[in-house]
Amino acid sequence: MNYKVIIVGHPCSAYKETEELLRTCGMFYPNQSVREGFTPQQITHTLCKAHGVSGYYEDIEQINISAVWHSMVLDLMLANIDQSFWGWSDPDAIYLLDFWKSVDPNIAFILVYDKPESIFVHHESYLSKQDDVKDMLKSWSAYNFELLRFYQANQDRCLLVHARQVRLSAASYIQQLKVRINLKFPDKILWRGTEISCQTPKKRQKIKKEISENITSKAVSSYVDNTNDNPLWQYIAKDLVRGNRQAQNIYRELQENANLPLINEGIGGTAAIDAWQTMIEQFRRHEAQTEQIQSLTEQLNSVEQNAQETIVSLEERINKAKAEYEDAKNYIDILKQEQNKQLASLNEQSKKVSDIEKQKTELSQSLQHAKKSAEEKSKQLEQLKKELEAKSQNTSKNSELEQENELLLSQLHQVQEELEKYYLENQELKKDTKEIKSQLFGAKERVKNTLEYRIGGLMIEHWKQKGKLTLLSAVKKAQKEWKDRPNTDLPPLEDYFDANEGYKIQKHLSYRLGVTWLNHKNVLTLPNAILKDVREFREYRAGSKN
Repeated sequence: MNYKVIIVGHPCSAYKETEELLRTCGMFYPNQSVREGFTPQQITHTLCKAHGVSGYYEDIEQINISAVWHSMVLDLMLANIDQSFWGWSDPDAIYLLDFWKSVDPNIAFILVYDKPESIFVHHESYLSKQDDVKDMLKSWSAYNFELLRFYQANQDRCLLVHARQVRLSAASYIQQLKVRINLKFPDKILWRGTEISCQTPKKRQKIKKEISENITSKAVSSYVDNTNDNPLWQYIAKDLVRGNRQAQNIYRELQENANLPLINEGIGGTAAIDAWQTMIEQFRRHEAQTEQIQSLTEQLNSVEQNAQETIVSLEERINKAKAEYEDAKNYIDILKQEQNKQLASLNEQSKKVSDIEKQKTELSQSLQHAKKSAEEKSKQLEQLKKELEAKSQNTSKNSELEQENELLLSQLHQVQEELEKYYLENQELKKDTKEIKSQLFGAKERVKNTLEYRIGGLMIEHWKQKGKLTLLSAVKKAQKEWKDRPNTDLPPLEDYFDANEGYKIQKHLSYRLGVTWLNHKNVLTLPNAILKDVREFREYRAGSKN
């Protein structure tokens, strides 16, 4: 069997607590309708809106729902057909009680009411004039009158309960519900930290008697935290309602007809004294809160003063840091200018070295040519000597041969002089080259301007700050810029006067990472090689510190 429960009560009647207790007993939340995805409350809102009904309960009449809307309700029922016990609460269902009654004979109604004074607790705005009180009581009376009318006409399917009595005697409320819903409720439930025993229907009269005997003590212990139990509020709210006979008459009829009315509403003779004591207690609390606020204000002022001092100190530190930053920036600019000058000087010296190397090459070629010529002359001289010896043996030779011999000797001496001249010029060129090499400075900047050092610096920078994903594009960009630069051949690092400074830079992590990047062809083993460089650099740095 599929049982359904609709809980209807004025928004100020604490009807939600009645629903909460049923959830504890096993009532499921309704599933949304399959097609529109509506909850029962959304269906009620849609039907009220379609028939021009506002949410202010003044003149309440049951809405006559036409057949065009029945499919929406049928869809909700089909969505919950597998649930044995489900239901919901909705104050606006007061307009649709007759409609829901006709939808399904298995729908039971729990009608929840409370004292007229309850509207002054749950009202969202302050009362500004007497007309506000009258309008609120008029709305409460219209709502509960319709509630009472429906109950009297459908007592076999309805349960009329006082919201406060449900809270005080939950077991009795559950027994009343068992009569109308043939379901197996749990023997015991835990509700708001209290274990409640759900007795069988045979013991219902005994439970009523126990509730009547102990209701006064339970009202003090179980309901003390609710706003309705504030004696000062009760005294003032009852005085506001006292002149409205319509609301008092409807409340009296509700109490007389209810299945679970409020029993022993309180001791009336002490209401004024309780209200006075409550007011004194609130005044004392107000004084304690005022003292606490003053103490907190003093603490806040102290914290603000400390914060102001901290802000001033931080501003001074910020200004000092800004000044240091400007000084560092200026120093860096000076270093850059000096570096540019050194680079210009280095380029000029490189051109000189290039010219000297060119001259050296030309002289070397000339020397080689002269050596070849001298060798040829020597061969000719040897041949002439042999011929001369042969001719000297022949006494018949005349002075013409002697002259030819002298001419050859003079040519030989001339060749020897040219060879000595080329040798001396070559020695001078070597001496000039060594002097120029000894004047080269800037080995540190030369290493830092290499492609290896730039790539290693980009790897460290992107790893710490800019992100690893942009590293590859940055390295490719640096390599392209390196290829597009003017081609300048620089002398070897060992030719610099401060070559040791350059060797130190080559031991830095930036240079080592760049060398690994350029020389490592296998992409899969590149990360391990980089980690190895980092590990070796850390070991080198730790060893240098020790």
